[in-house]
Amino acid sequence: MEPFFQFKKFRIWHDQCALKTNTDGVLLGAWACNILKRQPTSFTNEPSTKILDIGTGSGLISIMMAQETKSENIIGIDIDSPSIRQAKKNIEEASYSDRIEVCQIDFTSVNNTTFSSIKSFNIIISNPPFYEEETKCYNNRENTAKHTTNLSFDQLIKGIENLLDKDGIFFVIIPYSSALTFIASCAENCLYLTHRCDVFTTAKMYESNTAQRVLLSFARDIRQTEVQQLIIKDKSGGNSSEFKKLTENFYL
Repeated sequence: MEPFFQFKKFRIWHDQCALKTNTDGVLLGAWACNILKRQPTSFTNEPSTKILDIGTGSGLISIMMAQETKSENIIGIDIDSPSIRQAKKNIEEASYSDRIEVCQIDFTSVNNTTFSSIKSFNIIISNPPFYEEETKCYNNRENTAKHTTNLSFDQLIKGIENLLDKDGIFFVIIPYSSALTFIASCAENCLYLTHRCDVFTTAKMYESNTAQRVLLSFARDIRQTEVQQLIIKDKSGGNSSEFKKLTENFYL
């Protein structure tokens, strides 16, 4: 595997990260940016918009947000120190150091840190650990990045409820099998589903109604949910036209 992934306008080094650049992160960043641009009151044109990227890893989603918005207040946090060091390198090379700050923080103790002095964020986005099974690999850093042992969905949701602005939006990508439980838990914490996109890796999986991932967005007010589906690979095995359109600002 290459030590970096080349996008249209920036390069992401990921050889020191707990998890490498993958489709989940790109999908989440691109989907969130697309929704934000369609909001009646757009956060994308406001330099004062505050964005929090939980589990930033290589800094990919923070950089995507910087590319597609005018926010000058983007914070990426991660528990893994080598990932934070690499994220700083990626942000510097992309010329976003003046707009993105990355910090090594354990989100489960966020209320006990100076980070909590920022009372609320307009946008919170996370590609969180989501594997719940007990079988793990030998790499402890990878286990932390992948499994909910160190950051459960309940901990994530409760933390977001404390940090999301009253008019804010929360974006996340999780396994399709966890969607109903996650949505219910968010509702219990006064975070209500606004957008949902079921993601199918291939056209064949779409035909058998076997989604692998789901993209979700939440707000504090109850509104009609916009539902869509996305197929990544078409029947020929190439990227679908919908996937290409969604990611056209990022992929070469």
